[in-house]
Amino acid sequence: VDIYTIKCPDPSCNKCTQKCFTISSNTLYDRTRLGVDICTTRYPVGTHIKNTSLEKFVKDILDKHEIPYETNNRKILGGKELDIYIPDRKLAIECNGVYWHSLKETEYHYEKWKGCADKGIQLLSIWEDWVKIKPEIIKSIVLSKLGIYQQRIYARQCDIKEVPLKESLVFLQLNHIQGICHPSIRLGLYNNNELVGIMCFSKRSGLSGSKIIRKNEYELTRFCTILNTNVIGGASKLLKYFITNYNPKSIVSFSCNDISNGNLYQKLGFNKESLSISYWYVSKRTYERFHRSRFSK
Repeated sequence: VDIYTIKCPDPSCNKCTQKCFTISSNTLYDRTRLGVDICTTRYPVGTHIKNTSLEKFVKDILDKHEIPYETNNRKILGGKELDIYIPDRKLAIECNGVYWHSLKETEYHYEKWKGCADKGIQLLSIWEDWVKIKPEIIKSIVLSKLGIYQQRIYARQCDIKEVPLKESLVFLQLNHIQGICHPSIRLGLYNNNELVGIMCFSKRSGLSGSKIIRKNEYELTRFCTILNTNVIGGASKLLKYFITNYNPKSIVSFSCNDISNGNLYQKLGFNKESLSISYWYVSKRTYERFHRSRFSK
């Protein structure tokens, strides 16, 4: 790690007696990337810097739709800070810079999520790489949590068809935060011949955490609709079609608690079996996160 001495960019600042400060290459890169003050005299290393570009990204969405919110709330979790809290929606939003949050304790994010869940609050965790790579999907997710959509379509107005692999890959890349997968079964909802929703299934394997694989077991690997659209009854219609036509013995799926509270699965008739804490690998070059399953033997 290199250490730099930098001249203070604000000549009117009265905190810098020598009008310069030292900063490491890692901290400089991280603060520049987040669009925040690089001065380590005004903001010492380890200080929480408010109004990062991530927080501004979320606040701009809320302000545009005139959603009232609180910032830097420390009352709900007994001193632990929530970046953004929307009281009338019981929704909290954390804006997580990948570098700093990769240094947190193992259960730091889980404890915040659990603390909110115990109070009936959904905690939505938004990661820096998501905003950088898929900002439109994050906007759609935030607005959907607030019940704001550009259009609503009823599933009864849609036809179910098998989705060609290439079309499914494009649709998932544009509309699902976890991106593409290669499932064996791809069921799509088409409205006036336009794909507006997709549900994907694969045969269960050991990579999905199953110690015993039974015949005709499936995993629901993806479900999403086109951005900013509520396809009412879409998930239920697709799941019923799959059960009727493929006769699975059992179906398992996983919800990402960063963005989901699992309510959809409960509405579809799933039973919650367990809760686990996962982890990611972070690229030192790009700060992009990769799920540990990408590196399984």
